[in-house]
Amino acid sequence: MAAIRAAAVDAELSALAANSEQLTTALALAEAKRAAFVEDDEAAIEMILRLAS
Repeated sequence: MAAIRAAAVDAELSALAANSEQLTTALALAEAKRAAFVEDDEAAIEMILRLAS
């Protein structure tokens, strides 16, 4: 019985580790998208300022 519980805990820990890795990847992608939007906004502001001058 203890071996079954230990296997279940191992399986749960493996699933949590995989989920953590997926969350880390998703966070990195979100940060990259945010950075791209910031760069796009800065480029748009520069273009507007150039056109306005």
